[in-house]
Amino acid sequence: MSDVSSTFSWATVDAALAHGDASGAAATALEGLRASPLDRREQFFSQLSLALLPRARAPETASCVAEACEALWGMPEFRSNRSCASSVTGEALLLAVVLATAYTTVDKLEKAIAFDAAVLQSSAFFTYEGLTPLERLACVARVLKASRVTADPRHADSAVQKGMSLYHGIADRARYESGDDEVQRHRHAVVCAYLLELGLYRQERHDYLRAFQSFFALHENREDAVVLQRSALCALCVRASEAERQAALYSVTLRGKDALLTPSLYHYVQVAYNGQLFSAADVEGVLATAGPYLPQSILRSALREHNIIILAKTFECVHWRSLCVHMDDEGITEGELYDLLVSMVQAQRVSAAIYQDTGFIEFTNTAKAHAQITDTDAFNRISAAATAIGKARPELLLV
Repeated sequence: MSDVSSTFSWATVDAALAHGDASGAAATALEGLRASPLDRREQFFSQLSLALLPRARAPETASCVAEACEALWGMPEFRSNRSCASSVTGEALLLAVVLATAYTTVDKLEKAIAFDAAVLQSSAFFTYEGLTPLERLACVARVLKASRVTADPRHADSAVQKGMSLYHGIADRARYESGDDEVQRHRHAVVCAYLLELGLYRQERHDYLRAFQSFFALHENREDAVVLQRSALCALCVRASEAERQAALYSVTLRGKDALLTPSLYHYVQVAYNGQLFSAADVEGVLATAGPYLPQSILRSALREHNIIILAKTFECVHWRSLCVHMDDEGITEGELYDLLVSMVQAQRVSAAIYQDTGFIEFTNTAKAHAQITDTDAFNRISAAATAIGKARPELLLV
């Protein structure tokens, strides 16, 4: 790192931070800025950022960095005419990034998101050359984390939108770009932090297919049993097309063979992938395995839907009580079953007609097939089903 003047040394700033001398570090940085020619101001800020960021990421010096940068933040020399109150631009972006990084390191997320949000909303977020794509993605990851921890989602949607293009660009360049070990470790850490927060963001919004994709991409970057477990649970909750759900489950079964999944969870994923029914014991086992990772109500509904989809391929017409018996689900009420079926029909996950006056449910391959069934056809099918159930399990027809 070259000096900005013959009398200024970046080592002096670093030494002050290492010894906890925030005021000394700020005074030295201000001295360096004043000694820099106007045409080298941008270079000075880039070098300042490079000097401060490693210290901002280190727990033992992050508080000192935050204190020093807070002192600099209010000085007019550090808020050039290219920076204004309404939008942080120019060199002030770099100082805001350092402050947000330091506050995140010491878990002062309310302060961190104040600076990160200013960076994220800046008109220069994508255009200021001094801010690298990796630091932009790190800003996105910090915003998502702070939004989640502080339960303040105001900036989360914007962060997700801006993060996608940054992530794919960085991932593409990483395939053919090299760098020293420290650069690669930092890039890996930023990408993993982003994927984790993106997965949690999508899971919170019940978008389990894309949550699975984020967690699984994280697992591909960092083999981790907990991350693969999150991937497996999200795959079980996918309610998109059957093909997408099967693809997600298949991906998990391949990785699960490496003993990164617990035997029980691997078994449950195989049950789902192979199109088998979940028994009552299986459902309770999945819920116990999920622990705090997923809301139990969401996971239970997903497993019930799985069983209904499997049984819909077996039965044309079935009484709701009989359906519950085959699902091995004594806990579900008639109303809960109907509500679940209605939501599945509306989402086109199953084609069914519900006859609440008789308690029968009729499954067909497509919604169009229902329109072709006459009242007489429906009556005959229900009558035949009722007769068969009455002979084998008459108690199921009791109201």
